[in-house]
Amino acid sequence: MRTVVAIAAGFGIVFAVIAAIGALTGDDGPEPGLPAAAAGLVRLDPDDAVRQADARMDGRGSAARYGRPGTDRADVLVVLAADKHAGAAADKLDRFYAGLGEAGVSADRAQAAVQDPGPGGGALQCLPVTYPEQHTALDLCVWADARTAGSVLALPDGDGVGTVAELAALTRQMRAALDRGR
Repeated sequence: MRTVVAIAAGFGIVFAVIAAIGALTGDDGPEPGLPAAAAGLVRLDPDDAVRQADARMDGRGSAARYGRPGTDRADVLVVLAADKHAGAAADKLDRFYAGLGEAGVSADRAQAAVQDPGPGGGALQCLPVTYPEQHTALDLCVWADARTAGSVLALPDGDGVGTVAELAALTRQMRAALDRGR
């Protein structure tokens, strides 16, 4: 039951992330695609929640579940959107966090760990976020650069994403795969 509630909270957080990313992105660019595989994880078939998330992106981006090959259990949820707005990556993250708050997700910026964004540049921060309806905290990494805004949300009991540092490393690897896919 704990996993079901946490996954429901995860999708609640993803819907809030989509709303927050909507505050960052323009609707004049092509929808960025998510690769079939990234960072040793494979893109899983969408379930109803992912289909709802994609519909909420309204052509501005994509959402997908990723997990280990040979399983249908998701380790992370990824949201990616084209970002056509000019501005510094840090300003984009400020707008992102404001959007999370407006969507009812609690994120204590004081807990945000600034991470090396990797070769994609921009800004990468990771922190726990809480979806108050289920009182569930999950780790989230969010990035913004000149072309994209996105996030990787660790799901409960996800393989290899037990710490914020591990999630940041996974996020950097996924960003590299996303960049290769363009």
